[in-house]
Amino acid sequence: MSNMSYCRFENTHEDFVDCLDALNEISSLNNLSENEQSAALKMYKVAQQYIERYEELNPEVCQD
Repeated sequence: MSNMSYCRFENTHEDFVDCLDALNEISSLNNLSENEQSAALKMYKVAQQYIERYEELNPEVCQD
């Protein structure tokens, strides 16, 4: 089920942090089931696309 548009980013952030915590608790992706490994790879690819698009919309975030 999709998140409601008014809280999509907030809810997804919480879930994404949960996934990061899970990755921090394992020593290898092999510790995940094949389905979870596949989903983790899909998330990785989408996260890369998200970062690229976010930087296009908010180039100031990249300036230090």
